[in-house]
Amino acid sequence: KTFETSILHSQKLRPFSYQVGNTYSRSDGDFSFTDNNGTPFNLTDDRVRKRRNNEFARHSLNTGLQLVIPYGGITVDFKNQLFREDRGIPGLGNLTSDTADLSTTRNGTSVELTRRGLFNRLDLSLVPHFEFQKQQFSDPLGEIGLGRTDNDDLTLRYGARLLARMTVGTHQRWTA
Repeated sequence: KTFETSILHSQKLRPFSYQVGNTYSRSDGDFSFTDNNGTPFNLTDDRVRKRRNNEFARHSLNTGLQLVIPYGGITVDFKNQLFREDRGIPGLGNLTSDTADLSTTRNGTSVELTRRGLFNRLDLSLVPHFEFQKQQFSDPLGEIGLGRTDNDDLTLRYGARLLARMTVGTHQRWTA
């Protein structure tokens, strides 16, 4: 019971172009494995079991929009990626869990502003970006760690980069 679907559409509508893509994956994760019961040298207590609490569902939505300004060699390129995953945490070895889970939500956005053809061979880009990520881990019965756990972690990242590309000759490009 594992599958993945993807769809992508892109189109140019001068001076714009856009792209939209979505991927969805899921699995029950209930495969069979040999459980050595935490005693790797004692083969008499080994048994075949099904993996429990190993399911997941994952969504990813990618979008992009580009605008090429015909005068001045300027390009504006907007990109966004939204990601969501819910998964069970089965534990390790014989410390298994039927209830622990982890959820992750992440969204990243960037806008690339590019000026092409400066001094005939130099392109400059400024790329501001922002990313939001929230992870929620829950182990309500304390099956994995040292006691019951219910954590919410929030991470915000932002910044910008300046990128210079210069064509040197016919087969080289320097990037800084």
